[in-house]
Amino acid sequence: LDSLQQALNISRNNITVARVQTLNNLGKYYRQRAEYEKAIENYQEALGWSKKFDSRAYEGKALVGMGETYLKSKQIDKAIAHLESGIEIFESLRPGLQDEQKVSLFETQDYAYQLLQKALIEAGKYQSALIVAEKGRARAFAELLVQRISQSDRTEQNFQPLTLPQIQAVA
Repeated sequence: LDSLQQALNISRNNITVARVQTLNNLGKYYRQRAEYEKAIENYQEALGWSKKFDSRAYEGKALVGMGETYLKSKQIDKAIAHLESGIEIFESLRPGLQDEQKVSLFETQDYAYQLLQKALIEAGKYQSALIVAEKGRARAFAELLVQRISQSDRTEQNFQPLTLPQIQAVA
């Protein structure tokens, strides 16, 4: 906590994306200590700064952090809304990324999908949770398939997740 607060104080004088990262880390620290209000405050501040710097990646991370905090504090509807928003931002970042950037984004996005599945199950929305689970798996498979099929053609492929009736038909 002392190190994070020092980093935050340093970034006050020279406002950069490092401030957003520090606020996200403070949010995570407080969430892990079950100090949910403090966690949300830090994530909200990180969200505000990330929008100011037009850092969509950190905006997504702040939203997912808030979503996880709301999930842990049993505010399921807020958790779902924030997780969906974070995932939507991550999806918008995918086009134009290099392979190593896609791997990093995939790991972050995969965790967000898992959290969203948990939140939907907690809310009793089992069909929606199934769709989210399939969408996460399908995204990873589609990335691998596109990479193997078109090594020379690096254009982004249009990805459409399966609908619930399609998932049920496969099952």
